[in-house]
Amino acid sequence: MAPRESSRVPLEGQTPSVGDDPRAAAGFFLCSPPEHGRSFEQLAMIDSAALYVSIGSLLVAIGSLVVSIAARREARHHTVFTSRTQALDHFRIAVNDIKRVRRVTPAAVLIMRDAKSRADLAFDEKLRSDLDRVIQIADRLQFQLLSQKESDVDALLRDLDQITLRMSQTAAFR
Repeated sequence: MAPRESSRVPLEGQTPSVGDDPRAAAGFFLCSPPEHGRSFEQLAMIDSAALYVSIGSLLVAIGSLVVSIAARREARHHTVFTSRTQALDHFRIAVNDIKRVRRVTPAAVLIMRDAKSRADLAFDEKLRSDLDRVIQIADRLQFQLLSQKESDVDALLRDLDQITLRMSQTAAFR
C-alpha cells in the first residue's frame, strides 16, 4: 500500500504542496495554494489589499449615507422655510391692502386664502385655525363692501396684526 500524499515530507528546496499542509487540506487558506507560483506572503498581501479596498468601500458608503441624510434634512428645512416666508408675505400683502383702502376687498380675501393654503404646510394647527377664523370674518365683510363698519374692519386688522406677529415669530424660531 502506498503512503498517503499528505504524510509525505518535502525535501529540502522543494515547495510544499497543498497535501503537505494540514491547514490547506482543511480549507484554512481562502486564496489559491502556493503551488501556483505565489508564496504565502504574496497571497497574504493580496488578501490584505482586498480587505483594505473593502473597508475603504464601506467607509465611502457610510459617508454617502451621512451626506444624503444631511441633504434630505436641508431640503425639508428649505421647503418648510420657503412655505412659511411665502405665506407670511402673502398675508402681509393682504393686511396692507386692507389698511390702505380701509375696506375688506375680494382681492384681499383671495390673497389671504392663498396665504392660508401655503400656511397649511408650514404652521401649527392653532395658527391655521386662527387663519380660518379671520378669513371667515373677512369673507363675511367683503360681501358688505358698501356697508362695512369701521369698527369691524379695525377689529379684523387687530386680529390680522396678531396673527402676522405670531407667524413672524414662528418663522423666525424654526
